[in-house]
Amino acid sequence: MKYIREKICLTNLCCLLLLTANILPAETVVFTKADSADWTLGENQDRITDNVWITRKHNQSLFNIAQEDGYSWPADSPVGTLWADTTTAAAASASYTSFVSMHGGTPSTIINHTVSLYLPQDDLYYDVTFSSYSGGNSGGGFSYSRTSVTPTIALSPDSLSADLHTGETETQTLTITNNGDSDLDWAMEIDWGPDYSLTFQKNDSADWTLPENQDRVTDYIWITRADNGAIFNAYSEDGDVHPHNPEGTEWAIGSFEDINSVEFGTFGTDILGHSVGTVLNDSLIPNNMPMLMHIIDDDLYYEVYFHSWTQSAQGGGFSYTRVIESNIFNAISISPQSGTVSTGSSSDIDIIFDASGLFGGEYYGEIIVASNDPDYPEVAVPVHLSVTSSSDIWVDPDTMDFGEVYVNYDGSVNYGATLELTLGNDGTDVLNVSSISIDNTAFMVSQNFATIDYGEEIILNVVYTTTGVGTDSGTITIVSDDLDEGTVTIPVYANALEPPVIAVSPDEFLVHLNTGETETQTVTITNSGVSDLRWDSDTDWITLDSVTFTKDDYADWQLPQNQDRVTDNIWITRGDNSAIFNAFNEMYGWHPHGPDGVEWAIGTFEEIDTLIFDTDFVLTLNHDVGNYLNNILIPNNMPMVMHLIEDDIYYEVQFHSWTESGQGGGFSYTRTRKYDAIYMSPESGTVSAGSSSDVDLVFDASGMFGGEYDADIIVSSNDPVDPEVVLSAQLSVTGAADIWADPYPADFGEIYVNYAGPGNYGGTLELTLGNDGTDTLNISSITVDNTAFSLSQFSASIDYDERIILDVTFMTTDVGTDSGTITIVSNDPDQGTFTIPVYANAVEPPVIAVSPDLITADLNVGDTLDQAVTVTNNGASDLIYEIDLYDQSRQQRRRPETSQVNSRKNPIPFKGNFDVLESETRQKYRKSLQKLNKTVSNLDSETADDARYSRDASRSWQLLYTDSDEDVLTIDVQNVYGDINEEELLIKWDSYVGWTNTSGIATMFIYIDADQNPNTGRPMSEMIPYWNIGAEGMIVRYHDNWAKLVHFDYDPAYGEWVSYDVDTLTTNSVEPYGNEVILGAAAIYFVGQGYSGINFGIIVDNLNETNVDLVPNWPTSHISFDFSPGWLSFDLQTGVIPAGSSQDITATFNGSGMLGGDYFSDIIFSSNDPLAPEYSISAQMSLTGIPDIYFPDETVDFGISYVDYSDQTFLVLDNTGTDLLEIENITTDSENLTVDVTTLEIHPLEIDSVELSLLCTDLGDFNANVTISSNDPDEPTLTVPVTSTVIIAPDIGTTPEAFVLTVESGETISDTLTIANGGGSDLDFYIEFSHTNRDLTNTFQIVIATDDYPGETSWNLSTSTGQTIDGIAAGDLTLPGTTYSWQIELEDGDYVFTIYDAWGDGICCNYGAGNYNLYLNSVLIASGGQFGASEASEFSTSSEWISIEPLSGIVAADASTDITLTVDASAISTGYYNAFIYIMSNDPDDGSVFIPLSLSVMGMGAHDEALLPKEFALHQNYPNPFNPVTTLRYDLPENSMVNIRVYDMLGRQVKELVNNYQNAGFKSIIWNATNDFGKPAAAGVYLYKIQAGDYVQIKKMVLLK
Repeated sequence: MKYIREKICLTNLCCLLLLTANILPAETVVFTKADSADWTLGENQDRITDNVWITRKHNQSLFNIAQEDGYSWPADSPVGTLWADTTTAAAASASYTSFVSMHGGTPSTIINHTVSLYLPQDDLYYDVTFSSYSGGNSGGGFSYSRTSVTPTIALSPDSLSADLHTGETETQTLTITNNGDSDLDWAMEIDWGPDYSLTFQKNDSADWTLPENQDRVTDYIWITRADNGAIFNAYSEDGDVHPHNPEGTEWAIGSFEDINSVEFGTFGTDILGHSVGTVLNDSLIPNNMPMLMHIIDDDLYYEVYFHSWTQSAQGGGFSYTRVIESNIFNAISISPQSGTVSTGSSSDIDIIFDASGLFGGEYYGEIIVASNDPDYPEVAVPVHLSVTSSSDIWVDPDTMDFGEVYVNYDGSVNYGATLELTLGNDGTDVLNVSSISIDNTAFMVSQNFATIDYGEEIILNVVYTTTGVGTDSGTITIVSDDLDEGTVTIPVYANALEPPVIAVSPDEFLVHLNTGETETQTVTITNSGVSDLRWDSDTDWITLDSVTFTKDDYADWQLPQNQDRVTDNIWITRGDNSAIFNAFNEMYGWHPHGPDGVEWAIGTFEEIDTLIFDTDFVLTLNHDVGNYLNNILIPNNMPMVMHLIEDDIYYEVQFHSWTESGQGGGFSYTRTRKYDAIYMSPESGTVSAGSSSDVDLVFDASGMFGGEYDADIIVSSNDPVDPEVVLSAQLSVTGAADIWADPYPADFGEIYVNYAGPGNYGGTLELTLGNDGTDTLNISSITVDNTAFSLSQFSASIDYDERIILDVTFMTTDVGTDSGTITIVSNDPDQGTFTIPVYANAVEPPVIAVSPDLITADLNVGDTLDQAVTVTNNGASDLIYEIDLYDQSRQQRRRPETSQVNSRKNPIPFKGNFDVLESETRQKYRKSLQKLNKTVSNLDSETADDARYSRDASRSWQLLYTDSDEDVLTIDVQNVYGDINEEELLIKWDSYVGWTNTSGIATMFIYIDADQNPNTGRPMSEMIPYWNIGAEGMIVRYHDNWAKLVHFDYDPAYGEWVSYDVDTLTTNSVEPYGNEVILGAAAIYFVGQGYSGINFGIIVDNLNETNVDLVPNWPTSHISFDFSPGWLSFDLQTGVIPAGSSQDITATFNGSGMLGGDYFSDIIFSSNDPLAPEYSISAQMSLTGIPDIYFPDETVDFGISYVDYSDQTFLVLDNTGTDLLEIENITTDSENLTVDVTTLEIHPLEIDSVELSLLCTDLGDFNANVTISSNDPDEPTLTVPVTSTVIIAPDIGTTPEAFVLTVESGETISDTLTIANGGGSDLDFYIEFSHTNRDLTNTFQIVIATDDYPGETSWNLSTSTGQTIDGIAAGDLTLPGTTYSWQIELEDGDYVFTIYDAWGDGICCNYGAGNYNLYLNSVLIASGGQFGASEASEFSTSSEWISIEPLSGIVAADASTDITLTVDASAISTGYYNAFIYIMSNDPDDGSVFIPLSLSVMGMGAHDEALLPKEFALHQNYPNPFNPVTTLRYDLPENSMVNIRVYDMLGRQVKELVNNYQNAGFKSIIWNATNDFGKPAAAGVYLYKIQAGDYVQIKKMVLLK
């Protein structure tokens, strides 16, 4: 990196003084601490530095009070010091140790002796001479003198200069002397100053069109940035556009040393990968990593160090330093660059001046010498290099050889030839060429002198002319002012000879072939000249196989007419919103955007050998298909080449149209096939003078369709008169048909007959006939020789590459085998008669029976039981069966109205509305929260990892993880589990952000790939490009109150996927303790569709976060959800039973890990019985569990209770068992303690509570017991102790009962509220304050007096987080010298007001006396006018006009306390205000006391009346359109009753914004796009209406989403 740094600048006089001054006396400090002096006082501490303060306690050694409390061992006190028993000059680094180790425990040995003190943290040395040191317990006194030991730098000479020619070097000496008393450590670097680097900064929101906000690197490269986007070139661009690169530049990450190894590309797309801000702020800027900028036309390179980059859409600020690539940075080198000079010594440093590559001129810089001299840590030595430039000639080529030159023939150039000679100047001065000559008259140079600037070149023509045959040579001599090569010579050679003469025969060919045949003919090439003839050949097709294909916008891609069926397995088409794909085996253009089986390149047939093919069509077009086709290939008639990989066929494809993505998917192209049907072998050769050569011309009709094909054979040679000879060739091809059939032979297999069912006498088989030939297949006859078989047709015509389906039907009533032969007669030249054997085996079917039809088991939890099931085959053929288990949802019982899964959900035991004024309600609510807090550990999901039991252990597993390519959001999809008995598939969702919070989750979509096949269902790539799933269904949840299950189906009539509501979900609950959401889907839907597994994709729309999606990796991590019950299994899942036989299988009931209850399942036997393909029996398991009562605490403690007052709390009980806990009786042993219920039922793994009420008449400790009797076999009786401490209640009293206050506007007053406690125990209180009858707002007023150019002025008001509240744009103000005013009502918060001037000279005082003033509630808070491009003022608002101190406290019995009320009228307008002071306490009778307060604010702000509006007005909202907040401004010239409402376009009220009496002024109100119920409004056009007195006005506004 080139050094650009701040340094100490010394005048020449200062440098001179520094270099010549004698060493100054070192600073000496004498320090004394007397015996018994207070060591904690500063005067008794030698404060050497900020972190070393030496002192001593009365009987200890020295210590550093700045870092330790006293001397300690082995802490090596004083901490932060090292000592040596010698002077600093004589000390070696190894001799330093701790103070005690230095004097060996006998400090008296160092009295009157000099030692060395070293402070490592500050790198300081001192010579210390102790004069006293009190021993033992005599008081800790000591004294010493301390002299600093530092190096002192001196440099000679004080400046350096050199005069050199370009390319010369010179070495000079810079001497460093150390006049100090310690070693001098130094380092040097060269700084060439600002001429070779520039630091540029554009501030946030600065106008990029102004020159000061553009880095004008050259006359046509002006780097800048708008408020949102990457950098661009303001000279030729109006903003940032794809590919996000300043036009005329290219970029790379690296330094000058990396130029030859890095790959340059576009700034945004190629180099920083569309994540400009992230890469700069997270990688480049923190690590000081440079980029390289290349100015392409000027071939200039810069190293660019970015210092800041504001993220997109937040202002567009950035800054960098750019350093130009220049040889100046190598012009001075220093050897060595660092070192150490001992005390009293000097070192000579080589300063090497090197003028290599430098242009003539004066170069100035500084050598920066950094050292450990504390007085002069950096010294600058000026350097000057004067360079005299020189030229440097070069030639290309350095030898000129004309080679063979043909002469003496009848041609356009028949006496010689011309070559180009380039002369260039690589020097640093103008090259003056005084002479250019040649010593042979057969050669001639186009000019004989020249002047060439440095870095430039010229081209000379050297002409050779002659009529003689033979060799010629000469020398070109160039004389110039090049100091090193004043004379340059160039040898010249030529060989004159007579040319070859070509003749080719015959020149026309006509060949007839059948498809697949070849023929070879002979071409004779004759050379009648006197030199060798060199020739080459190529084929130029005149007639080619071309097809033009068009798919219209929104045409159904699944129809054959909308597919270009190139071959049997390549069907090119396109959806409404995708790239092209292969409809033969693809649904949409899945990544990598094939089409499958095809690869692509941009180019022509002639370039095939050099093209780079890619199987990704989109990647071939640079990931920008529509733009590339419509703006580059189509307008310029540029083709692509398509290669069919399997068939190895190439097509040249010329696109004619392409509809942009999402607008219909139309496209058209013409594809042309290239044949290698005619070619010469060999393709090139040499014919000697007077000779001939016979060459094979090959005609090959392999793979060609019937037709006429014309081509030109081009023979190119070195005959100067006839360089190209064209031969005409015509190939006539006769095509042939080629029949095939599938299946072959045609075997019906077993056909069931003689049973009472449909199709009981035979069956039908589809036989496909196709044509793989090159001509139409004409089938004249199709017959079969057995009457048991019949055919659907008897003749056909099939085009090449086409097929038909023939139905073959077998009908019989006889059991046994049948066979026959299908005979097909056609024009296939090889298989004119084609026979297909056909077979069938007629058998009577199997008949299934299963017994019993119900299997049951009564078990205890944890037990297992085996039951036998018999499967019988009563038929005449083998029975093949398979067993599937389903929960009994297949019975399609009506779904319950509410979810039965964990239905109780442990509600908080509190009902009713919360009344802040009612003390009993408050206490009850507190008790409820206490209960909740006690039981929160029991509220985990049934399927959590630590759950003891599950409703079905087979259905509990972690669902998904956040994709690695997505930002992690605080969302945890914990489990999916099923309760098929209740016909629900449940998804439990835990969010750490509340659903109902406006900053939380708004919408969730769960896409369901039910068959785990990405090629079926709705393609998710339409919405999430990299999701490789196809969705058959979706669960959608909107906000917090509605959800549904949707089924996707493709509708050919519309050519798109449509959705159908399957189920409006009833399971949709939000729990108060964890933001848990359970979404249910009707499991019957999935089972009925035959799905056994589900692949999930989840996307969440979070209002203030980036969308997050979760999806398992395909295919290994999909979710396999088994709908079969986990508690039932069979030892055999499949089997084969012969006719008339049976098979016993074992069903196992398993109650392990289950809860008590009844479980049901359907058992489906799927078989080849044609009458009963699905045979169903039922299974039922009744589980008996063990209830387990659990009390989580040792006792129930009421805490503090008041005598003669009723108190309540809760006894929480938990059933940790596996069956219903029946509590039969609950009693107490005290008449003062009662319970609300005496019996209770608690389901397994759930909790419930008993409310306890306590009413005591005696003071002191209360103790009693609650006895609980239940069916818990291990603990049938549970005794719970109950305790409380009973005291006399507090009794609150307040003075005064009400406040009536008056204050002048802008002033502050205080008053006192007294709280007294007349009770018998402490009164705990806290105070709240609420406004009642006045809508308090903060009135912010902007007053601007314009200058002579008002159109340049604009302003913006935003929150401190950047959200715009209001503003005007440049051009809105039109009248010079005019006062404008705006009034805005603001909520409490922090705000920023910014005023702008487009010209950058403020509004005062160059062109008029403009100014601005800002008022908050009539108080001036900011003003100005003299600024540059902008000026910002930050301020905060608060509508609170009263403060109360203290807000809480404790008043002892028979005591009182005073509360101070302070009213501040500086932030509120004049008028009347009402409020209540609420005092909440533990007084059981008056738990909430309220005191009314009325306030009159008198007077008016000084400027209020003068600035009142003149008339009523309703202004256009700002911003408009908006999302999600806009400001409505209105003017009131007088106090009025104001009503403002928002309506939709049908006239329905959406939101009432204002409905109150308001004072005159400039007003505003904010609408956050919600309705009267707090729900978000839909996007669209809205009306807003004001009525103020008789004034009515309506305007429109637009809400975007």
